[in-house]
Amino acid sequence: MLDSGTKSNKEIHSLAGFVHGALASLHLLGCLYNIRRKHWYNVAVHGYALAFSLNATAHHARVCKNCDKPTTAG
Repeated sequence: MLDSGTKSNKEIHSLAGFVHGALASLHLLGCLYNIRRKHWYNVAVHGYALAFSLNATAHHARVCKNCDKPTTAG
């Protein structure tokens, strides 16, 4: 397990945040496409996945921001 302050962990969270952001944009496109086609179940599924990906992106951004802060041992 990596320590939350290591450079490797920051790089992993940066990559994960980018991937979740890209997934969120694709789910947004899926929502818009399905709204146009009036496939309401698919709109709901893409909307839920969009919300999850945005939440995960925010989480990874918070973790990345905190990676620069020094950790206290003890």
